[in-house]
Amino acid sequence: MSDRSLSSKLNLLPDLDSLHHQAEALATTGDYAAAAGLYEQMLELDPEFSTGYWQLGLMYLLQGQEAEAQFTWMMPLAELESEQAIQWTQELLITLERAAQTQADCQQWTQAWLIRQHIQSIDPDNLKNLLSSLHLSLLLDRLDFDELAGMMEQLQVADGTELSDDLLLPLLSALLAQKSSHSALKELIQFCITHLQDRAGAIESLLAQAKHWGMVVRDYRLGGQYSEACLQIDPNHAEALKYAANIYRFVPRYEDAIQLAKRYYEECCHSLDEKLVGISLLLNTTMTSGGYWENAVQLYQEQQQLVQQVLQSDEPTVFPNEMEIATYFFYGPYMDDRPEVNRPVQNQFSQCCRNAWLKQLDRQIVPFQHHLPQCSTDRKLRIGYLSRDFRRHSIGWLARWLLRYHDPAKVEVYVYFLNLQQPGEFGETWYVKPATRATCISGDPIGMAQRIYEDGIDILIDVDSLSCNESNAVMALKPAPVQATWLGLDASGNPAIDYFIADPYVLPESAQDYYSERIWRLPRTYIAIDGFEVGVPTLQRNHLDIPDDAIIYFSSQTAVKRHPKTIQQQMQIICSVPNSYFVIKGAGDQNNLRNFFESIAETEGVAIDRLRFLPLEPLEETHRANLEIADVVLDTFPYNGATTTLETLWMGIPLVTQVGQQFAARNSYAMMMNAGITEGIAWSGEDYVSWGIRLGQDADLRETIAQKLKQSRQTAPLWNAEAFAREMENAYTQMWQIYTQSIAKAEGKR
Repeated sequence: MSDRSLSSKLNLLPDLDSLHHQAEALATTGDYAAAAGLYEQMLELDPEFSTGYWQLGLMYLLQGQEAEAQFTWMMPLAELESEQAIQWTQELLITLERAAQTQADCQQWTQAWLIRQHIQSIDPDNLKNLLSSLHLSLLLDRLDFDELAGMMEQLQVADGTELSDDLLLPLLSALLAQKSSHSALKELIQFCITHLQDRAGAIESLLAQAKHWGMVVRDYRLGGQYSEACLQIDPNHAEALKYAANIYRFVPRYEDAIQLAKRYYEECCHSLDEKLVGISLLLNTTMTSGGYWENAVQLYQEQQQLVQQVLQSDEPTVFPNEMEIATYFFYGPYMDDRPEVNRPVQNQFSQCCRNAWLKQLDRQIVPFQHHLPQCSTDRKLRIGYLSRDFRRHSIGWLARWLLRYHDPAKVEVYVYFLNLQQPGEFGETWYVKPATRATCISGDPIGMAQRIYEDGIDILIDVDSLSCNESNAVMALKPAPVQATWLGLDASGNPAIDYFIADPYVLPESAQDYYSERIWRLPRTYIAIDGFEVGVPTLQRNHLDIPDDAIIYFSSQTAVKRHPKTIQQQMQIICSVPNSYFVIKGAGDQNNLRNFFESIAETEGVAIDRLRFLPLEPLEETHRANLEIADVVLDTFPYNGATTTLETLWMGIPLVTQVGQQFAARNSYAMMMNAGITEGIAWSGEDYVSWGIRLGQDADLRETIAQKLKQSRQTAPLWNAEAFAREMENAYTQMWQIYTQSIAKAEGKR
């Protein structure tokens, strides 16, 4: 049998070309049976039409008729001489390869995988097909890792020099997404990395995925996998080192995070800007781990020295990541309570950050012009709330009540989810439904600012402050005529922000002397909620080997709040109250924290068998229920609890807190005052120890406090979110009036 091309047949068989086009069209629409019928007609017209066999078999295969497909392909090949059989086999493989790629492009993964299985049976040494088939198996969740182990022997001896990054990168990405720790999986990842051609481009692609999964989706394990692959490609890549150190804190791999941050700082940071970023990253990883207090203090001092060098430099610093103010001043309040010293420096540095970033942007953005026509007072105010944490997070649990009770007759509520693709069930329920409009934007502060401006927001509320560089960047662009900070953390010092919302307690009267923002004090409380969801307790005293008649002191805070002086005072309380135990829970390196607490306990004469350490609860509802095991909660200083304080008070448990001067050192005080409780408020370290001992020894006092807290649910400002919403709306109205009057006055002078 001799092969003749389609073009040579057209003169003899004028209908063949038309039939072939009709069959292709039917196959494109998925009508494989009709297409098969046409190919059968073509082969009746010309039995030597090789393409007809390949396409007919493919139509059978796509209908699930595998035996018929194989017979259709193999029958003509068996009748050919060796040389012609090789040529026809190559034609068949080309046809199947194109078909597999077409199905994959249409995301018909099962069909594509099936075709590639037949390619592999015909050409088992086809490395590109084997890897493509493995990728499809991963997408379909049908990869057998034991079979993969067998394939690895074939791959290890294969010549992979002609493999393209277009094939390897998607496969590598799918491999990194796997949760298996099978050795064959690791070997295949290494195989892909070894054969990448454009290694710099691969790192750029993988790092973008690492940031997406880690920062936006918040799948920290997967973000860590991608960043680790970047370091396998280039162990010294500066941006990969930096991001891996950041993400490893959440995996958690605290020691690895510290070591990578140290490498980044020592090996990759040369200019003043880079050193400032590097020392801040190292401080971040060290503080998050916990237990390295002396190292952290030294790093903080070095960081602040670099800050001073920036402020004293002749040329403004150009910061690489928008408004880095959050990076450089986040940990200050954890170190000491000196706002009159620290905040003026923060204000000045924030101004420097904003000037440098706006200069860097130059003409990349449209200036936001807020004109008098927007200032009409006979309409509802448009209030925007900006945060990355409108989710199951401290911010999300607290801010939701304000949105729930906003009066739609007075305000329109716009919610801006920063660095989030989808709000999720919690965000939908508590933030999207009450809003006039909700917007999710990931990794684009300029785009978010543009959307806020286009929405015509009158007053924009930053709910993140120092916890988020991106929100600072949005606020720096001034997309709304009036901007304020509320709830998340202390004010940032961002000069584009007009107000910092507080109450009579959370800041001292002298605070305005060192705040760049105008402090707007609400009449009673700066936060109110209707309560918390509480689950079923999973923790009992016998689980911790604590006697029924013992006194349990409790502390649940992150490692960054564990100041050694406060721990020392807590140990003094435990030492002074016989038959008492201290239960400690919180994020951080558990081994480091245990050693840290035990060393201080031994110094203060407390036997370490009176300490108990608990892992974090997966659900906040369970954590709150388990608070009932505590007789007394001991707060941290100089950085108090906030959400943890509210949870403690809601559960009716006595709390001991020390009051300082900075916002972070007065949160618990403000909340206790707004719950009607003064017992446990200490104004010095000695007072803190005294209250701790007294509450541990006086069961009647504890019961009195518990009853007062229970009754406060019906009467206290802290638990009246609806009244709080009215007070916030009144504040917004007054802020807007001040703005409109200032604009009118300015227009009148022109």
